[in-house]
Amino acid sequence: MAEDNKDESNKIYSYDEHGVPIFDGRLSEIENEQARAKQRDELYKNQQLKLNKRMAGFTLALVIVGAATGGVSIWQATIANKSANAAKSAAQTAEQSFKMARRRAEDSDEAICNVRGDLESGSNIEHISVFNSGKVPAHGVVAHIEISRNRLPRNERLTLFQSLDISQDELRSDPILRDVVLSEFGNQDWVRIGQLREAVVVSGAIGYENGFESKRQHAFCQAFLMQPNPPGNNPSSSGVLVDCDRLPGYLAALYMRLRSKPPGN
Repeated sequence: MAEDNKDESNKIYSYDEHGVPIFDGRLSEIENEQARAKQRDELYKNQQLKLNKRMAGFTLALVIVGAATGGVSIWQATIANKSANAAKSAAQTAEQSFKMARRRAEDSDEAICNVRGDLESGSNIEHISVFNSGKVPAHGVVAHIEISRNRLPRNERLTLFQSLDISQDELRSDPILRDVVLSEFGNQDWVRIGQLREAVVVSGAIGYENGFESKRQHAFCQAFLMQPNPPGNNPSSSGVLVDCDRLPGYLAALYMRLRSKPPGN
């Protein structure tokens, strides 16, 4: 029977339960290969497991770093926003303080320009002055002036003596002076002025920059009157300039004084 279990190459074999011959050397080789494959599979699995753990750790680290970076970014953005708001608030406060200081300086120091007319008793020459009563120079001064004879008490224009325009780039404390001859103005006109029947009126408008880059423009109107002085005074009357908007009340008092004067004065 032992001879039946040997082939020509002296290879030992056996039969499985189905009668299939199994060569012992081939079986061992297969088993060894299977064992090695299993080892390789276990090694691969272990390596893959380690790699997965490392990847998981790396991913977790990235998440942590990302969260930390996001937190830092949010913190930096919050700080930057607070700093920007603080800077904006400081700038607004500084701007408001500057505006308030400028407004106070403008209110107290700005250029204030006006026009004044004056007439000497018995004369026919109107003295015009354009002046600045402020503390800083005015710029771009332009004045339109009209000199007229007006009927009282309504202040109605009868005659326009002259119209003139005056301009100057800069006006400081020294006024601009003009003398204007009133044509066809004489003694009879002075009589009517003394009786408060007429007045010489200087009116117009003036515009300028007030020294703080603000434009100013306003109208003016002044009436030259002869007001009766109280009894016993010498002279019996004197010239006075009255703003036109004050004429009604001012004339009422003068008319009462005029009626109370003794005859011949």
